[in-house]
Amino acid sequence: MFYCLIIAYHILERELQVARHLQTSGVPVLLPIHNAGPHDVDGKWAIFWSYVPATQLEPLSPEHAVSLVNDLSLAMKSLTGSFPVLGVWERTCQAAAKTERTI
Repeated sequence: MFYCLIIAYHILERELQVARHLQTSGVPVLLPIHNAGPHDVDGKWAIFWSYVPATQLEPLSPEHAVSLVNDLSLAMKSLTGSFPVLGVWERTCQAAAKTERTI
């Protein structure tokens, strides 16, 4: 159980680092609050983000959409460190490996 709490903490800490890195790279992202966490709340981890009220946005042109995705890709590429494997993909890979062994 303790190991799972440590993993949860590190995943949330990494999420905050990624958001801050994207923001400093000029990618429009929702920002965490100043003391965002991670905070242990009765054995559950929480992080806190700035509230931004919903606004009506104009549709993106294809060129602007491609530019945003390119900016995001370049910013993510410049991010150092490793990323945790997403649980759903880990389980998918395990299921595929198990299926492969039974064939």
